[in-house]
Amino acid sequence: MTGHSKPLTIIEFIIKFMQYNKEDFLIESPDDEYITTCVIDVMRREFVLHSNEGNTNSSSCETVEEFMNVLEAIRSVIPEKIIKYVDPT
Repeated sequence: MTGHSKPLTIIEFIIKFMQYNKEDFLIESPDDEYITTCVIDVMRREFVLHSNEGNTNSSSCETVEEFMNVLEAIRSVIPEKIIKYVDPT
């Protein structure tokens, strides 16, 4: 066995770390990559994270329950000022 594991999706990462405090995710160094914007599309049950380095990571939830769990986790660890919602109209 090589010890390599498959990278976590956004949803898997957030659910895995839901139990942590917001302080656990604060930037410790200006050289670190961090989330600058989190765009939430409620109608599509989709989350898109944008980083300070220009990277984008998106993930969709298959069920309402999964979406609500991820939404709760995001709201608990990401500052409200960088969360944006897609207008449903």
